[in-house]
Amino acid sequence: MAKETTATERPAMNTRTSDPKSPERAGAVISIVNLALDVGDRGSATAHSLVQDARGELRTAVDTGIDATEAVVRGLFRFAKRITARVDDLAGELTSASERTVAGLVGGLRDTTRAAGELASTAADAVVGTGASNGRAVAQA
Repeated sequence: MAKETTATERPAMNTRTSDPKSPERAGAVISIVNLALDVGDRGSATAHSLVQDARGELRTAVDTGIDATEAVVRGLFRFAKRITARVDDLAGELTSASERTVAGLVGGLRDTTRAAGELASTAADAVVGTGASNGRAVAQA
C-alpha cells in the first residue's frame, strides 16, 4: 500500500527553494530602495565631479587674471621708466639750452657794458676837450 505522508514530509506548494536574501527574492520595495540609493550615490558622485571641474576652471581663470594683471603692471612700469628717461632727457636739454642762453646774455651784457664805457669815455673827452690819455686816466681812477 501507499505510504502515508505527514505534513513535514510533504512538499509545500508555495515555498521557494531559493535564499531569501538573493536578488530574485527582493520585492518591489527593496528594488525601489536599492534604485534610489544607486541614483543618490551616482548623483552625489556627479555633483562632486562637477564641483571639482568648476574648481579647476575657476583656478585657471584666476591664474589667468593674475597673469594678465602682472603683465599690465609690468607694462606700466616699463612705460613709467620710459617717461622718466624722456623727462630726464628733456630736462638735460633745457638745462643746456638755458646755460647757453645765460652765457650768451652775460657775454652780450659785457660787450654792451664795454661799448657803453668806451662811448662814455669818448663823450667825456669830447666835452672836456682833454687828450685821450688824460681822460682815460681820469675815467680809470
